[in-house]
Amino acid sequence: MNFTSVMVFGTIAKIESPAEKARALNFLMKQKAPAHTVTEVTEPHTYITTIYALSATHISGSRK
Repeated sequence: MNFTSVMVFGTIAKIESPAEKARALNFLMKQKAPAHTVTEVTEPHTYITTIYALSATHISGSRK
């Protein structure tokens, strides 16, 4: 589905744990690049990465 705009309401939390950041990055890589062989992200890779978790309470959008 394509949208021209989206509004999301909720809370954002910074993920601090290197293990949790690695898990989130590996999930994104498998989801967005499933056909590619990607090196597994490990904790040392996460020290220069900031990840935020969004807990959405309401999402609305306008379709094209």
